[in-house]
Amino acid sequence: MTNKTLSSMHDARDAEDRRLLDEKNHKQLIAGYFHLVRERCFLRLRKEDAADDAAQQVFERLLKELRAGKRRIRCRIAS
Repeated sequence: MTNKTLSSMHDARDAEDRRLLDEKNHKQLIAGYFHLVRERCFLRLRKEDAADDAAQQVFERLLKELRAGKRRIRCRIAS
């Protein structure tokens, strides 16, 4: 994949995230990151139960902050 293509994908994802954030569609916004965050937790912790618990904590906190009106949350996850 070329850098231009990857950059375009990131730009498109950022635009979609901004749209969902502006619409206060927080559940759909964070749902798009569930599998990636869950996988990162598993790779770090190496136990499914621990990874599930960690991912749940991540998303509970993020949802709480979004509902409180915090908008300066960067969600870029390197892959």
